Amino acid sequence: MQQTSISTQEVGYYQKKYVQYLLLEGCKNREMAFLGNNAPARALNIKCLYDFERAMNWVNWEKHRQNMYRTVSKIRSIPQFTFNAKLRSSETGKWFEEEFDGLVYEYDLFLDFDKDENSSIEQVLEEVKKIKSYFDDYKIPYYILFSGSKGFQVIIDGRYMPKFKIEEGVVQPHKKIAEKIKENFRLKYIDLRNNGIPNRLCKIPYSLVKRNVALPLSDKQIEKFNVKSMDLEMVMYEVVPMIRRGNLERFEELSGKQKIKNIQEFIKLNLK
Repeated sequence: MQQTSISTQEVGYYQKKYVQYLLLEGCKNREMAFLGNNAPARALNIKCLYDFERAMNWVNWEKHRQNMYRTVSKIRSIPQFTFNAKLRSSETGKWFEEEFDGLVYEYDLFLDFDKDENSSIEQVLEEVKKIKSYFDDYKIPYYILFSGSKGFQVIIDGRYMPKFKIEEGVVQPHKKIAEKIKENFRLKYIDLRNNGIPNRLCKIPYSLVKRNVALPLSDKQIEKFNVKSMDLEMVMYEVVPMIRRGNLERFEELSGKQKIKNIQEFIKLNLK
């Protein structure tokens, strides 16, 4: 593997069309955001490659290297807000406050596993494996994403989850389900901050977090996980082919109806 500068390698990654399409798939019907390095931007509507490239240029990503996020919720529509930085926050702030909740039509179950200063990522991974084994037993349609830094995200797409209501500013029963999973399975590393918040953000699959890729993980990658293998250069060398790889949702062969039934059974038997 030929060494290149960090700048050239990272920029080149986001210029690859198949990477852009993977990112677009992750943003479909979701708000997209850039956060970090004092150059945030929210309420972006990314539907095509032109939208993605325009957003990258507007936030000056090559200079600021912000992390990319999307909402846990799926929303019906996003206005085309002004790209005038001085005016944009007033427009988006009003939208979030007055309209966003009414636009949500699905909400993922999002389990965010993070290590603390007294633990290792290996300890976090053991908890991820624990809940993974239960999800496998019930044939739950989940996927697992390396967060890019100190943890993992276990996600069930909202289209399989129970019908929701936004009550007192949070999405239910999703909030309670995450809390019960943490409590009943004694999972120390699930981070419940912002749990159930309608516009909560999570990493976009295949986006960069400094030198690492927020990569959807296969069973083999989970069993043999090494943070070093999440480095951009290693991912490009080892994850072949990446084109149309998707999020690696488990049990894709099942019907949507069966997936919903399996989740209902898991909730009924495990989350009293």
